[in-house]
Amino acid sequence: MPLRPQPQVIPLPHFIPQLIAPPDMPVMLDRESIIGIGISLIYTPKGFISGQVGGEDGRGVRWEWWLSEKPRLLLLGNTQDPLLESLWSAMPEMRLFGTARTINFDLATGLNFSLYVERPRLEHLYNVKRT
Repeated sequence: MPLRPQPQVIPLPHFIPQLIAPPDMPVMLDRESIIGIGISLIYTPKGFISGQVGGEDGRGVRWEWWLSEKPRLLLLGNTQDPLLESLWSAMPEMRLFGTARTINFDLATGLNFSLYVERPRLEHLYNVKRT
């Protein structure tokens, strides 16, 4: 089921903690209303679900990473540009945001060319114009 724009307004907290790596043990984030997870932890550069997520068995991110059912999961679409470039190309046929729903994500941001590191400025300007 693809992610669709929600008709209701979702109140966002002032701070959204972000997991920057899969946890090695249960994390204590039950008091948070939303937890952000970067797209680079979820998808391979070809747009497939990463092996560390374990989406094949239907359990998804919450089960694999010991996250409770209370907080909503936010897929953050910003990472370094080489990965985003690959995902941007794979997006039409891989249905990235539709598969995100199947592995327990509740919310998502779009792909964003904002973390441009060690690349020529002309490429950066081109990607900014594309978005």
